[in-house]
Amino acid sequence: LLDSKKNDSSNLNTTKSSINKLIKEFDGFSAITIDSLTPNKFGKYVFHEKRVVNDFFDEMDFVLSSFLTNTKIQYEEEKIIKKLFDDYDCPILEYRLIAKGFSGASVIEVKPLKRFAPEKSKRFIVKFDRRKTDSKLQIESRLFNKCLGGLEGFGDYTCKRVTTHTHEALLYQYAKSDSSQESYSFATIISKKKNKHHLIARKLIEDLHEIKPYLLWSTTINTMELNIYSCYEQFINADKLINTISQILHVSKKELVSFDFFKTYEKLKNITLNSSTKLCHGDLHTENFFADPSIYLIDFGMSDRHHSLIDFVTLEASIKFKHFPKYLTDSELEKIEKILIDSNTFNEVFEFDQTMRPEVLYLLDIIQKNRRCSLQYLDSENKNLDYYLGLYYMTVKQISFADMNQRYALISMRVLGNYISKIS
Repeated sequence: LLDSKKNDSSNLNTTKSSINKLIKEFDGFSAITIDSLTPNKFGKYVFHEKRVVNDFFDEMDFVLSSFLTNTKIQYEEEKIIKKLFDDYDCPILEYRLIAKGFSGASVIEVKPLKRFAPEKSKRFIVKFDRRKTDSKLQIESRLFNKCLGGLEGFGDYTCKRVTTHTHEALLYQYAKSDSSQESYSFATIISKKKNKHHLIARKLIEDLHEIKPYLLWSTTINTMELNIYSCYEQFINADKLINTISQILHVSKKELVSFDFFKTYEKLKNITLNSSTKLCHGDLHTENFFADPSIYLIDFGMSDRHHSLIDFVTLEASIKFKHFPKYLTDSELEKIEKILIDSNTFNEVFEFDQTMRPEVLYLLDIIQKNRRCSLQYLDSENKNLDYYLGLYYMTVKQISFADMNQRYALISMRVLGNYISKIS
């Protein structure tokens, strides 16, 4: 056991070889495992009548592999994480939970314990979940390799997927970063005034769009006539949208479809204009990229060819409906939206109304920088219409989610819809 912690595998391999010879002397093989394990008690024992021999040896490798500290994860989760790091040269790894998605998958940051770490050690991002029939992690691994692994210059960036009989996990080699510094999600950075990156959030937006994935994705652009709604239709559940708005406004579905703003929604679906598609992250909200201070992305489950502006409008929607204070009045929110339909907000410098709340001005400044970065994909002849349409549909999407500011999203839907109707 101790030799294995020192990464001396010779004795372990000899033992495993002897055990394998012994097993082959028999006609069948079964095994017993612990179903769950907590600090206070053992869980159920499970008898596996048709256990695969290789699984038994995987179990042995798991037990004799690196220790994980800060252990709040379950036994099978620990096993899948250790399997990802079976060839890593540090005996003790520490981790912290950084995200828990709606799908149930967890995302952790893993790095070697400092006093046992190699001189130039790295941190890694791991995403894991129970194995399911519709494996979202398998899809994410495929999309990652499609959007990153297949691009020239990305040979060092990979997504490693492993499975056990109960779990699956992804290890993002792409998300390596210096383990000597703490990393923070952009959501944390803009929410916590004491965060060391809080005052440079605007600069981080600029850095985000200059990281290697975005530079390479920019070479995949394809310009064409596009129906913008068709680019976002997959993200909008029409029945859920109608039910949610009806509930918010306390009206019947029949009454809702007669409202002017809803008629506008149906009308805007027909707009076609000159725009473009390219490879994109596809889900760039504020919890899906981190700074330490270099920028890295996580969660590639939606990565694919999309409307070229999808990451920009997704990020703006995330900032507005997740981070703007919930105590803002309807009149304040409407004022913000009417400011943001000013095309000058795409300029390098835009002077917002300084009488607004400081916390609002801080977030508007970040949105303005994000819009500025989107200019390379905007058609100068359509008055930023493709951006506003993309933002409109991403806003409509947010109305259905209870963890977002649905009231603000509904106000934004009305203001944006009216403006788009006038300029289109």
